[in-house]
Formats: sequence, structure tokens, C-alpha cells
Amino acid sequence: MRCMAAAQNVARDHGYCLGSAAPLGEGRPRRLITRRSLIGGLAAWPAAAALGAGARAGAAIAPADLLTFFDTLALQRSVGRGESRPGIVRKWTEPVAVRVRGVAAAPYQDSIRAMLAEVSALAGLDFALATPDGATANLITLYYLSRREIGRLYPRARAVCFTQARGQGGHIHTGEVRIGADFEDCLHHEFMHALGFDNHWEGRRFGMFAPTALADRFAPERTRDFSDWDRLAIRLLYDRRLDAGLARAPALEVARALVPELLTA
Repeated sequence: MRCMAAAQNVARDHGYCLGSAAPLGEGRPRRLITRRSLIGGLAAWPAAAALGAGARAGAAIAPADLLTFFDTLALQRSVGRGESRPGIVRKWTEPVAVRVRGVAAAPYQDSIRAMLAEVSALAGLDFALATPDGATANLITLYYLSRREIGRLYPRARAVCFTQARGQGGHIHTGEVRIGADFEDCLHHEFMHALGFDNHWEGRRFGMFAPTALADRFAPERTRDFSDWDRLAIRLLYDRRLDAGLARAPALEVARALVPELLTA
């Protein structure tokens, strides 16, 4: 989910706010999705079920499709109302400590550890739980909000899942992820934002059904965990040959050369 706080909507990479409840209260409210609109969305996909089954069964991903997927999520940033603008390569370049906060976080410790282990393997960079006396540099704070905290901090919010990732020149240095206790399925979605993916996936814009944690929560493509597409995108973003801070056009050229190698590895 994505929100843009006006003070953070800058091109210099000081940080983006992504989510459904912005800490500054300036996020655009999400459209309410009813059962009727959900069914209508599904009907807009003529062969969504068949394509989805193929993707889940490990059907081959075409290089051009993966490049489109990566370009949309990693090299463009949402500016609201379904529009995106060219961005830059944003990622962590030093080992990252992840600090877990909130009394509501207790049931999710195993899921968090498993996700961090997977991200570390995919990115080739260490994402590990912070020690109590650990440094504050290169830190992601993952905060699970209880219902009481949501009611106190965001009294008019229907869902609380958002991410802020700040850095300079494409190098992310600090991140904050907040997840409502009733929305634990947002973990992988929000963490991909924290990794540097500043957009959302709407496959029907491209005629592609690509399962991903970065689809809308009610979209038929939405996955709870990382999909094969997500894993490839993370590996591509964190390839050392793709430099942080690179503008979209040259980044696309590097990515285009790396995709065939990635798909055959």
C-alpha cells in the first residue's frame, strides 16, 4: 500500500511513505473494495485462473515480462491515482539490523525470522534481528500495532500498513514499517517497500498476470509471501552490478543484460 506525505514527495531520495495510514495524516484514503467490485475485477481477467495456475506451477517467466515487472516496481514510484514517475535505484548497501517493536509482535517472531533469512539469501546482504545494544545506523524498525494503539493513533483508519524508507543518493539508511495486528499478511508487502520497491503491481495494465506480494491486497495476483517474481526482482535489485542511485534509463540497460542470466541461474 502506498501513501505520499507531501513533505517526503521529493526526487532527492530523502524518503517515501508507502501505506494506508500515513503518520502525517496526509495519505489519500483507499478506495473501499466491496465483494461486487472484487468480482468485477476478477472478471476483467479473461484467463486469470489459468494463468495463475501456470505461474504457481513454475511456468517459465519471459525475460521481457520480468523486465517490465522490475521496471514498474523498482525503477518507478507511485504518485497516486494509478500514476507513476521515473525513479532511481534505491537499496540498502550495508548489512541491515531489523528491530521488532510492539506487544502485538510476539506471535509473528518466527515469520519475521524466516522472512529475514530469505531476504538475506536473495539480496546477498545480511538482514538480521537487532541486538538490544546494537547500532542505530542501517536500521529497519518493524512495529506491530495493537488494536488499542491503532484506535489511539489512527482513529479513522480502516487498515494500518505503511512503510517509510529514507536514504541519500539511492543508498537507503533507515526504514520504518508499521503493521496493524489484524493485518499480518502485509509483512512481505511492506518489507519489499522497505527494500527499495517504491511502486505497486497492477498486471492488467500490461496484460500480465504476475503473482506478487506487491499487488493490491484484494487483487487476484496478491500473494501473502514472496512469489517467484518477487524473488527474482529482489535478486535483480540487489545485484552488485546495479548501482544504487542509478537513474531509470541506464538502470534498465543494466537490468536488461542481467535478466537472461538471472532466469537461467
